[in-house]
Amino acid sequence: MIKKTFVTVGSTQFDDLVKEVTNKDILKTLHNKGYRFLTVQIGRGSYVPNEGVFEGVSVSVFRYKNSLEKDFREADLIISHGGAGSCIEALEAKKNLIIVINHSLMHNHQTELADALAEEGYAKWCYTNTLLTTLEEFNSRNIVEYIPGNPQKLTKYLDSLFIFKD
Repeated sequence: MIKKTFVTVGSTQFDDLVKEVTNKDILKTLHNKGYRFLTVQIGRGSYVPNEGVFEGVSVSVFRYKNSLEKDFREADLIISHGGAGSCIEALEAKKNLIIVINHSLMHNHQTELADALAEEGYAKWCYTNTLLTTLEEFNSRNIVEYIPGNPQKLTKYLDSLFIFKD
């Protein structure tokens, strides 16, 4: 089976992640784990990686699409920024998920969300400088399948991050 990786930065700029996922060590690791395709959604980023086959992995890049549903559905592994929407979409698609935290965002709640999802066993998380190690150590057998339809845990967690006023 040919395995695919999808990387999303959402609607923001996360050049550090785009640079990291397209470096030769990450590409070698993906190849060693059986991944042959890497699709990278770069959003508003200024860094645009080369497309082609590198280290045995076919790399393709785009900024935005009307929908990322097909990319999520076709991926075996999703490497995502820490935005709640992208993380939940990956979990609902029942995909392996590595969340990469963007240090540059102010008032960043990504770490708290990523930590909560990892604590439940739904995902792994890291920073860009630890992505290689996280990927090398990643084992999908250690990931708990997210069951949609019981949002109380996530809702309770999100409520704890934000103060909602009636």
